[in-house]
Amino acid sequence: SSDRPILISIRPEYSRKIISGEKRVELRKKFPESIPSGTKIFLYESAPTSAVVAVLELRGVRKLAPSTIWRRYSKVSGIDRSSFFDYFGSREYGYAVEIEVVTPIERALSLAEQQAVVPETVNLTHYFLRRGRAVPFCEPGRSLIIGQATG
Repeated sequence: SSDRPILISIRPEYSRKIISGEKRVELRKKFPESIPSGTKIFLYESAPTSAVVAVLELRGVRKLAPSTIWRRYSKVSGIDRSSFFDYFGSREYGYAVEIEVVTPIERALSLAEQQAVVPETVNLTHYFLRRGRAVPFCEPGRSLIIGQATG
C-alpha cells in the first residue's frame, strides 16, 4: 500500500452511495493508474457538505472502454445507464476505481482539518495527467476544489 493517501471530490449523492455500500466503484474520466492497491483515499463530499466524510481503501484502478466498464461494474456503479454514457460521452476509455474498504468519519472534516491530520495527502482535484503522470497545476498547499466526477 502507498504511504501517500489521496483525496478525491465526489458529489453528495454518490458519496452517500459509497458509504452505504451500494456504490463500490468510482468512475473517472482521468485517474492515475500508478496508484497502488491499498492506498487510502479521503472522500471529500462537495457542496453543500464540503467536507471529508470517509476514508476508503483502493482495491485497484482499471482503464477500460466505457462499454466494458458498464458491463463489468453497472451493478455496483451507483449510476443509471443513461447518466453513465452521458458522463463518458465518446471517450475511448475511462477508469473504474475499485473500492475495497469504506470507513465513514464520525465527524466530517474540513479540508484544512484533513490536511492538518494527514499533511502528505495528494489532492487529486489539484492534478491533471500528462503522459500518465499526475502533475500539479496549482501551487502546493493551496486548497482549491476545481474538478469532480459525476459518478
